[in-house]
Amino acid sequence: MIKISEILTYLLIAAVTIIFLLVAIPKIIFPYEASYMEGSMLEAISRVLIGMPVYVKPNIHYLTWLYQPLYYFITAAITSITGLTFVTARIPSILSTIGLCWILYAVVKKETGRFYYAISAVALFIAAYPKTEYCLVMARLDPLFTLFLISAVVLTYYSRSNTGLICGALLLALSYFTKQTGLVFAPVIIFYLWYLRGWRPMLVFLITLTTIVLCGTYIFDALSNGWYSYYTILIPRGKGSTLRLGYAISGLFLYIFLRCWGVSIILSLSSSKNIFSKSKKTPDRASVYFGVIFIAAIIAGFLGILNNGGGHNVLLPASAICGFFLPLIVSELIDHHRFGRLSLWLIPIQLAFLTSFPWLEPFNITRDVTKKRQEEYFRYAASLPGNVWIPFHGYTQNFTGKEEAAEINEMRDVFLVNDTAARQLHNELDSAFLKKHWSWIVSDFNDTFPHYKFIATIPNQYKLYRADTILCYLYKPEK
Repeated sequence: MIKISEILTYLLIAAVTIIFLLVAIPKIIFPYEASYMEGSMLEAISRVLIGMPVYVKPNIHYLTWLYQPLYYFITAAITSITGLTFVTARIPSILSTIGLCWILYAVVKKETGRFYYAISAVALFIAAYPKTEYCLVMARLDPLFTLFLISAVVLTYYSRSNTGLICGALLLALSYFTKQTGLVFAPVIIFYLWYLRGWRPMLVFLITLTTIVLCGTYIFDALSNGWYSYYTILIPRGKGSTLRLGYAISGLFLYIFLRCWGVSIILSLSSSKNIFSKSKKTPDRASVYFGVIFIAAIIAGFLGILNNGGGHNVLLPASAICGFFLPLIVSELIDHHRFGRLSLWLIPIQLAFLTSFPWLEPFNITRDVTKKRQEEYFRYAASLPGNVWIPFHGYTQNFTGKEEAAEINEMRDVFLVNDTAARQLHNELDSAFLKKHWSWIVSDFNDTFPHYKFIATIPNQYKLYRADTILCYLYKPEK
């Protein structure tokens, strides 16, 4: 039975690895936007490269997403050497993914002493590639954020000195300055330190983390005249008015539990209760720790989806932490439980749930024909007289020769704040419509734009998720 389960696991590992490489490599070398938001990321990076601020007063020509700036700075540092393209902007994500795989392998190998569990840990992570919105190699901040987060989680667990705890807190702060979700994990780590190691290690970690976050926030705010907090604190707070509880709850049960991590969630809940068991001789052990962190990652993913139906990229930390937890708990069950050998089947079962066939969703696959369609589209947009606004994509001015315009979903985020800056942006946008600022608007969706009328459809080169995958909609000012 053991041999059969291990053989099946190795077959699944080979399958998920091949799927990952076949889908990821064409995305890595794709010269244009291969995932939604990549263009907007490059716009922010390009501003860093030329010494312009990322966070400025919102206007119809430029504003940024509600994310933290560290990804922009690190990518700008790399692309200052390589040159800024979509391919080079993906380097931080590629290196982060490689780093995450190495950490997973090293930690599980250290804890279990077996190659089988270590390679299973890596496979559990990359198997979730299609489940986490294909973001592992994209010009997006999620892989870098996850690398900082996982590094903080691992270093804090193995640290038995103040220096190690300070470094763990620094890494968690770096994860926060990459994406705000990093702080969701802070209470869990702080509680774990206090409950199992005492108040002194907890205070070292807490004071260090708090100091770095407050100082970093002050510095970024000072450098941006307060616009940093506007984007990273006020706008996320404004998005609280768009929470979709029913969508998130159904996503939690139907997607996160039933389609992805049901096996690991059940085991983590069972394992985590041991944290409160004083009868255990060694409650501070890896399976308990990573089980608690895995639950936190699931909660963080739920909160991300709750945020106006956020994408499944928010589940990337859960996919990584599952790679630690499941092999560790299975190893323990085999060693210490009467029927533990049956638990070896849990790894291939979990892998089977995570394995996807991306070719069933063609908008997620990058092919040569996709490149040709984008180039045809850019030539078409460049041939249109006057200004052209492509509302759902950034960085297109480099390929069309048209003026830069802000991405419309970034504008909608600002409108949620409903303060003076938001109202001024709204008036500026209304004025642009009224004065026919754009000669043409090309949208992924059949939208309604004031003072503009729909006139034709053209081939859609981007294949934006949930948009019409065949057509784009062309609008021109009403006479």
